[in-house]
Formats: sequence, C-alpha cells, structure tokens
Amino acid sequence: MESSFTMRVAVSGGVGGTFLFVIVNAAGELWVSMLELCLILFISVLSAAMIARSIPKSSIPNVQDFRRVPDLSAPAFFSVASCGAVYGLMSIEVCYQGFMAALVGGASGIFGVALAVVWCVLGSRVDIDVGVVQRIALPLLVVSLLMMPLFEGPLRVIWACVALATLAHNQMFTWFSVSIENYEFRLHPVRRFALRQIPSWVGFFIGCLLAYAAAFVFRLDSESLYLFTCVFVVVIVVAFSVYGGDESKTKRRLDSLIDVAAQKAIEAVSKPEEVEVIPSASTCEGGEPFYSEGFQDRCEEVSRKYSLTPRETEVFALLAKGRNAEYIAGQLMVTPATIKSHIYHIYQKLGVNSQQRLMDLVDEGKR
Repeated sequence: MESSFTMRVAVSGGVGGTFLFVIVNAAGELWVSMLELCLILFISVLSAAMIARSIPKSSIPNVQDFRRVPDLSAPAFFSVASCGAVYGLMSIEVCYQGFMAALVGGASGIFGVALAVVWCVLGSRVDIDVGVVQRIALPLLVVSLLMMPLFEGPLRVIWACVALATLAHNQMFTWFSVSIENYEFRLHPVRRFALRQIPSWVGFFIGCLLAYAAAFVFRLDSESLYLFTCVFVVVIVVAFSVYGGDESKTKRRLDSLIDVAAQKAIEAVSKPEEVEVIPSASTCEGGEPFYSEGFQDRCEEVSRKYSLTPRETEVFALLAKGRNAEYIAGQLMVTPATIKSHIYHIYQKLGVNSQQRLMDLVDEGKR
C-alpha cells in the first residue's frame, strides 16, 4: 500500500510540474515565472500537509530511529549530475525550437512520468532497481544525443523528446525507489533526498548554461555542434559505466550471500521435524502451513535479541520458514531487490552467512 500511495503522489506531482514548466516557457513572461514559483511552493506545502494528516501518528517513527545516510560517492555524484546536465540541455533545446516544440517536450516528459506507473503495477513481480533503469536509459540517451544535431525541425524535436521522456522516467523511478527505501530501511528522508537533488540540479544548471552558450554565444555550426554533442555523450557513458559498475558489484555480493544454502533451507523446512504444524489442520487457506505459537515466539525472541526493525522481523519470520526473496517480496508487496537488502542487513545483525544457519537460530530456541 505504501508503494502504491507513494507512486500516485510522485506521478501526480511530476505531471503537474511538467504542465507548469510548459506553460511558463510558452508564455515567456517574467511575472508568469514568478507566479509559477509561488504556485510550486504553495502546492508543495499543501500536498505535504495533506499527506501528513492522512498518516496515523502511531506509524511515524521517531526521528532518533532514522539511520544517517552516507554522502554520495564521487562516481554517484558524477552520474546523477550528468543526467541533470542532459535534462537541462534538452529542455533548453525544445524551448528554443518554439511554442509547439515546448508543448511536445512537455508531453514527452508526462509520458515518461506516466510510464513509471508500470513498475508500480508490476510491483514484486519484477526484480528491478534504480541501477537497472539507468542501464536501460543509457542507450536511449546516447542515441538521442547523437541523432539530434543531424536533423532540423520536427525530427530534431522528436529526438530531444526521446531523451526528455527517458530522463523523466528515470527521475520519477528514482524518487519512487528512494521513498520506499527510506520507509523500508528507516533512512533519514530529508538528508537522502537532498543528497540526490543537489547534484541533479547542479547538472541541470550546467546543462542549461552549455545549451545557451552553444546556441546564443558561440552559435555553433552543424559540425561544431555535433562535436560538442559527442563530447557530452562520452561524459554520459563514463558516468554511467563507473557508477553502474559499483552497483553491479554490490548486487552480485548480495545475490551470492542470499543464495547460499537457500535450496537446502527450503528442503529442510518441509521436513516434519522441522515444521511445527497444528494437529487439527495441516494447512490454512491458500495452502500455507500452520505454524504454532511457539515458532512465532522464537522468531520474536531472536528479533528482540538482535534488535531487528519491524520490517526486518517480518522478513526474518518468512526466512525462518524457508521462503526465498521472491516469495517474501510477493507477500510484503515490495521488490525482490528491497527484500534482498533486508536479508543482507538481517544476516549482518545475526552474524550468519546462510538461510540454513538463520533457521538453526530459531530452532535453538526449542531446546
């Protein structure tokens, strides 16, 4: 439910903000820009107030419970800033082409934002994260940047819109993922959003300056513009490669840790001596075995002993039953990537390196 609500709020804000962006650029008046700033502030505060009023106070964690998030690494900062630079470059490009181009550019941004809803609908059925989305976006950005200078008129606008739609989708999915991860892992939301937005807006500003300089200051010809674009492409590819490489390494480490003895654990939990089943019935509705209160008590005892968070406790109980990351993701309505991160943190706290050892900790409570 939290994922769906977060996505609806993010998409609504993204679509509304894109409409405002198009209207302001089409008008070309200073007072309209000032009015947009006032509207953004008013609507943002109003939305935050409405969301805050709808959240039960009991579900709001104490600020002391938030985990401090580390600063972005240099590769991550470079990658986020490079995306922002392309966003600024393409935004100025479509606005420079005139009123209709600005409208089409805005429509492409709305399309990219709306496309992010697909990931919300698919939910736990797709193991996708920010890194995967960025790697899908890379070839689209490269192609659009290389093709745009080769054309004039509508075709040039279309290639710019491909980049804008890709970047809008990438940005929206990142906001959505960060929101869910903040909730799941009790990360400090204000600091984490600020850390990601600073390089993004720095890059956007640089991209706008470069586009303005190329079009109005240096008035680059076709060959010079294409060379300029090629340099931009090299920067984008390097940024994505460096940052994506680090993330891939982390993901492989998580997968290798979580998959250790997973099949053995599932086979072990299916044995009669390993599962406590209530004598009156073998399964509950949906075919799920009944686990005695003793099993649940032992899970809670281990959770308290090792200071697991409420969500980690839920994941831990399902792991103790022999469930894998994909099954747990479906039960808790989050992505498998998020569950794998939870499992990694649980393993760290418990000092185990396999699901079988985790189950042994629960069984030790029977003795």
